[in-house]
This record gives sequence, C-alpha cells and structure tokens, in this order.
Amino acid sequence: MVVTIDKVMIEKTVVMTAYAVIEALKKHKMLESNKITAFERTKYDLYLFQEALKMLSDDEIPQQVKKDLAIYAFNVQRAIKRLKDTIPEQRFFLFYKHIIEGQPIRTLAAEYGVAELTVIRARNLACTQLSALLHPDMFIDELLYS
Repeated sequence: MVVTIDKVMIEKTVVMTAYAVIEALKKHKMLESNKITAFERTKYDLYLFQEALKMLSDDEIPQQVKKDLAIYAFNVQRAIKRLKDTIPEQRFFLFYKHIIEGQPIRTLAAEYGVAELTVIRARNLACTQLSALLHPDMFIDELLYS
C-alpha cells in the first residue's frame, strides 16, 4: 500500500513542528519572547517625554496635540517626582543628569568622583523603579512570571 502525502499536509506538519520547537525553547528559557519589557517601555517613555517637552514649545504644533502632549508629559513628570521621593538622592541625581539633562556618563563619573559603572547602575536601577511607577501592571507581571 502506498501512502501519498500532499503539499498541504507537509506544510501543516512543518508549521506544527516549528511552533512546538519554539514553545519548548521558550519554556526552557532558551528563547526570549519579543514582548517588550517594562524597563524598555520606560526608556522609550523617557525619550517621548523629552520629545514632548520640545514639541510643547513649538508654535507649529496644533493646540489639541499640545494638550495631549502636556497630559502625557505631566504623567511622566509626576512619576519622576515620585521616584525622587523614593530612591537615594545620589541615584536620582545621576539618573536625572544623564537621562533628562543628557549629560554623558563619563562626564558625570568624573565630575562626581564615581566609576562609570556606578552611573550606569544608578541609571538602570532608577529606570527600573520608574517602570514600576509608570507601568505597574507590566512590572508586576514580570516579577511574578519571569
């Protein structure tokens, strides 16, 4: 008896096998998902915050867009203020000077007598804590399920 396999059956088998392999790799943490993390989203929010501040002073931007930008900027600014009240002063200071004011890591390290890695660590820790304020649902999911 001869069994014939048609092209559709082969394609379905390939797709099912690929899906099973990908799921197994994810399960064993050998393959990361493409899901954006709260930390990455927060870094992007900080970039958008800076752009929003620039756009608010632009006369060519329509008023409705400026209103939406102002609401967005206010929410990020409020989270940054809450962050300032909850983390050590030096960590916030290094975070603020680097992320918000745009000072280079090397300059901050030299100016304040700390290692460059200290500035990077302060930035990352502050950004992680800010992500808990800006995106608490994502942050908690990552803590519980990662």
